[in-house]
Amino acid sequence: MAERVYVGTFNQTDDDPKGREEGIFWFQFDPQTGKLTREGAARAVNPAFMTLSADGRFLYAVNEVGQFKGEPGGGVSAFAVEPHSGQLTFVNSQHSFGESPCYLSLDRTGKWVLVANYFGGSVAVYPVAADGSLGSKSDFIQHHGHGSNPERQEKAHAHSIQMDPTNRLALVADLGLDQVKVYRLDLNQGKLLPHEPGLISLPSGAGPRHLDFHPNRRWMYIIDELDATLAFFDYNVTVGSFTHQQTVSIVPEGTSAEKWAADIHVHPSGRFVYASNRGDDSLAAFAIDPVDGKVTLSGVVNSGGGLPRNFGIDPGGRWLIAANQKGNNLVVFAIDAANGSLTATGETALVMAPVCVKFMMNSTPLQ
Repeated sequence: MAERVYVGTFNQTDDDPKGREEGIFWFQFDPQTGKLTREGAARAVNPAFMTLSADGRFLYAVNEVGQFKGEPGGGVSAFAVEPHSGQLTFVNSQHSFGESPCYLSLDRTGKWVLVANYFGGSVAVYPVAADGSLGSKSDFIQHHGHGSNPERQEKAHAHSIQMDPTNRLALVADLGLDQVKVYRLDLNQGKLLPHEPGLISLPSGAGPRHLDFHPNRRWMYIIDELDATLAFFDYNVTVGSFTHQQTVSIVPEGTSAEKWAADIHVHPSGRFVYASNRGDDSLAAFAIDPVDGKVTLSGVVNSGGGLPRNFGIDPGGRWLIAANQKGNNLVVFAIDAANGSLTATGETALVMAPVCVKFMMNSTPLQ
């Protein structure tokens, strides 16, 4: 079966405020050959991050802007997905109540959308109706404080928000505070409640950005943007606590690459974890020890374009697609099943300023 890939882009900028109407593109992806075939596009304003409902019926995207519908702050939009063609139909949108929302996720029941506002330094929660539409926000939390980097950590910068594997805890990586905030999500009311311990502290100036869990649900990996490190934590599922085990650089020793890390994903097999660094346009592959979860750098490859802000791994674990924001392209890499190494396949697709890649399984077969 072919897979479908949705790609979010930056289509309006300060330099080009009118930009283009199309913000989300979708492709058929052949999991046998790694070939991308463009299918269509939909109107959206700076859909810099997206997520799909578990049943594939709806897609949700942030609108990463400083002003939305004439009000300060960004937005979050809902789309219905036509299963045969992948066509997106706009459903509705809500204000994010914070500037530049950069990440959103669904809780595992599909009833709540959680949004992180980067420049706003805040997070918000929205109910999802049966028709996929977003209701008025059910909760909003403003973060306060700053970090040690006066240019990048002058205030709170919520960079991602997602649920833990138990669907009890919402984890917010705040780059500005060098913390991952931990909240308990009330699944009935959509409220982010206090949890103890309420935060995970990262080293000063690390700048946590994204995180991902291992399939065993006990190991968590965090990508730190500012010092380009990968931090590994044991997760005690019973009490909801995290214990630091290891921190490694995603930039090989002896190199002078700029440190500007972006994305992280654990391979579906749980044997590997990957990270991107925009400072030298690279993708780093790590082997995960099956006993203790610690990682060892196994290789670094060029992303095939400038600024690999995001990447996605296909559900079968055979391919990785890098979204190169400045390269204006998607680049397909084959994943070696034995050691996790990445090899550029030569398959690429032209997309202006791609910044998010999301796979959907069981799409219409390629003709």
